[in-house]
Amino acid sequence: MKLLLLTFVSLCFLFSISVYSQESDQKAPAVFEGKLIKKPIKLEEHNKENPSFKKGAKFTFTYLNSEDTKPTKELIEFLDKLNEWMRNNPQSEIRVTGHADQSGSHEEMQDRSMKRAKEVQTYIVGKAGINKRRILVTGEGARNPIADVYSEMGKAQNRRVEIVIIIG
Repeated sequence: MKLLLLTFVSLCFLFSISVYSQESDQKAPAVFEGKLIKKPIKLEEHNKENPSFKKGAKFTFTYLNSEDTKPTKELIEFLDKLNEWMRNNPQSEIRVTGHADQSGSHEEMQDRSMKRAKEVQTYIVGKAGINKRRILVTGEGARNPIADVYSEMGKAQNRRVEIVIIIG
């Protein structure tokens, strides 16, 4: 009976996290580096050329082709600024989320979105020596489109990587 009750409570907790995340405009994980994230982070899109790195700041970068996973020139310029800020703020943590358009199978899009996020992590760790534990990496595949999934312009907007300042 205790096992059944414990299972029920666990499922309710997981369901509440899922509903909570879906109702907000963020995709914050329930747990990051062993720390439970209790409050949502209010996301706010920021200027990429003159970034303000504060908690909740969100930066989005798109990819020209569906197969592309390497950081673009614009993204690399931004990452160099982010690297400097992270070096000067050793408590800072970020979330990098890769996304894909719907060109391919679910598995291919999941893999491609994760590769996009991992490429960003690899660049930050390799260039600035930032501990990779400060960078939460996730791949959403094609599950969270922000634009029309059928038009070429919409697909281009859906092929993206989002960087969010979790702790600033």
